[in-house]
Amino acid sequence: MHRFFIDQQFENNIINPSKEILHQLIKVLRIKKNEDFIVIQNKKEYLCNLINNQIILKKKLIKQNYQKENELILVQGVPKSNKLSFILQKSTEIGVKKIYLWKTDYSNILFADILKKDQRFKKILKEAAEQSNRIDFPDISYIDKLEQIEFKDDDLLFVFYEKADPIKENFKKYFFKLSNSNKFKRIIIFIGPEGGWSEKEINLLKLKDAKLVSMGENILRTETAAIVALALVKYLI
Repeated sequence: MHRFFIDQQFENNIINPSKEILHQLIKVLRIKKNEDFIVIQNKKEYLCNLINNQIILKKKLIKQNYQKENELILVQGVPKSNKLSFILQKSTEIGVKKIYLWKTDYSNILFADILKKDQRFKKILKEAAEQSNRIDFPDISYIDKLEQIEFKDDDLLFVFYEKADPIKENFKKYFFKLSNSNKFKRIIIFIGPEGGWSEKEINLLKLKDAKLVSMGENILRTETAAIVALALVKYLI
């Protein structure tokens, strides 16, 4: 069943959709008269029909009981645009709550160019959330300094680092050791861009008590590393 995030509110159980939404419903997805679909608003779902180019509420709040999990946050060193689109899409499907795009020392892209694509990035997040049966989509922030992230005492920070020892700094070992000994609410995953992390950034992350971890002997591309790391965490929690 098709699902849509729609900002327009119901008035007397009716939404008069914008031209863009109406085009998507009728021309792209070919929603037919009286065909059911879901509208998502404020983390609630509503079963609806399309009648005379109006969205008609059929049933309120058909699903709300979602299992509460530890928040999963991705801090991604900004890679090239085509790789970033993939990371945003797949991390949303996996269940990331928030994404920070960090213009790191080795990010080979201008910060201004990243900001220009904000609307495109948000569209990717929204469509991925609709496809993956989410009732929300990740917040996205753009930073060029680590200090712009507000850390909390109950955070677990993992930096996936190509120079970490696959045996001594094994991610699974660290994860179970820390998660069993601490009450934590957020898991923050740091993934470097194509050029990896600079020594200065690694030292800054260590000051935040971040753990440098390895995913094994193979060196992964940044987009592969992001998805593998997030999937590992999702599985372990």
